[in-house]
Amino acid sequence: SCWAFSDVQPVSEFINKIVTGKFVSLSEQELGDCDRAFNEGCNGGLMDYAFEFIIRNGGIDTDQDYPYNGFERKCDPTKKNAKVVSIDGYEDVPSYNENALKKAVAHQPVS
Repeated sequence: SCWAFSDVQPVSEFINKIVTGKFVSLSEQELGDCDRAFNEGCNGGLMDYAFEFIIRNGGIDTDQDYPYNGFERKCDPTKKNAKVVSIDGYEDVPSYNENALKKAVAHQPVS
């Protein structure tokens, strides 16, 4: 489930803070439980697919409402539909391109 932390932290700690001025801790567990189209919960996942889930879902719930427990559970649709913070896109930084990474870090959070 470490892949879920890599997605949620940039969204919750940085993008939401930039946009709203507020820090909201978001649910890694929701990604692990509900993002099953391409990711595999505790067996692994990819950041791009998780970002796509957040976009398609219209957002993601708080960690307080859908807390992390480190185990795969069945997706709770009532919590899955609690959309507290959303994103409308993401970009990949080219591999082994230090200048592109510096530019990305200067502009927005990087995962």
